[in-house]
Amino acid sequence: MKKRVFLIFLALVLAMSVTMTGCKKKGSKKKDHKKSEESADGEESEDEDEEEFEEEEVEYTSEYGPLSGGAEWGNNCEGSAVYTEGTTAVVTVTIDSEDEPFDDGDIATMKKNAKTALDFIVKTAGEYGKKTEFVFDQDDLNFSYVYDDVVEDLEFEDYDLVLKKATQDLDKKAIMEKYNAQGIAYLVLLNAAGDPFYQAHMYDDETDLFNEAAFVFRDSYDEDYDEVTSGPDVYLYELLHLFGAIELDYPDATYGYTAALLSTVLDSYNNDIMLGYYQDDGSINPDEVTKEITDITAYCIGLVDDFEELNDNPTLKREYKCTLEDRYFENTNNGQDTSAYEADSEDMIYMEGLEDEEIDEVDVDELMEDAGAEKTEN
Repeated sequence: MKKRVFLIFLALVLAMSVTMTGCKKKGSKKKDHKKSEESADGEESEDEDEEEFEEEEVEYTSEYGPLSGGAEWGNNCEGSAVYTEGTTAVVTVTIDSEDEPFDDGDIATMKKNAKTALDFIVKTAGEYGKKTEFVFDQDDLNFSYVYDDVVEDLEFEDYDLVLKKATQDLDKKAIMEKYNAQGIAYLVLLNAAGDPFYQAHMYDDETDLFNEAAFVFRDSYDEDYDEVTSGPDVYLYELLHLFGAIELDYPDATYGYTAALLSTVLDSYNNDIMLGYYQDDGSINPDEVTKEITDITAYCIGLVDDFEELNDNPTLKREYKCTLEDRYFENTNNGQDTSAYEADSEDMIYMEGLEDEEIDEVDVDELMEDAGAEKTEN
């Protein structure tokens, strides 16, 4: 499974908190798709369109922090989706262009696959003794937006603005009251082929980037880079991120996911969805969920308070459930001590407890092969 761009380029993550996932990287060509209108004297106005759709500032009386600690929704560290347990309203936004309008059949297929993924979360939560409900595909939760260019050429900076434009008439508090929901998750359906990705709220963002959204294209790419239907596993993979799931296919100092724990996951939890949604032959199942939510992901999304290996891997422990927190500097001695890491063009490897001279001897390919898994290509 491809590595997320924000883990390799940490500065980009801190600036944007937008994560690319999937097997290929979406192009990052810089194009200005939102041209401002010319003013009377012939000069372009300054971001008039962008200012028009600014969300109203809402003042909250409580301190920013965990919802269970008294923070009001919108001022809470868990982000808009809040907890897996309980009720979440899923706001669906379909995005197409005038030249390539969405086919009703494609929308129906995408929603069907999303529903399959949501139902799987509900079922798995029940197996862990938790009650989970998603309000999905209701008239007042469905929105659409016609983009003025080719959808597959949307750039990173476009998505947040387009999401605001599409949902400008959404009364969030009224929706939550109507459905007795504790949070809102966004599912953005894109009429193109591309790599799915997500925007998840991190504790460090405070009230910025609060809306948590999974962006799924009509078609994804298999490991041969052929266009295939985005099956339920793809939706499951992206949606779980909104509730605190992390990718498990490589070590990650940001969340304290060590190489030792990776080895355990490959050995004991090797069908976990957060290891990736590809089948053994590199395909994507178009119809059903084929992966699992194992104990480690169940912990990350708040379905359990711990799992068997957590005590031996304390760097992964969460202070607040379902909440992502950037601990890169904490786990690397404020970013100064790199002796526990090795970074090259393919891997950032977290090697807790190794001496400097031992790090060069570590081979991640061998580590994964020893655990019975074949390392995915970059």
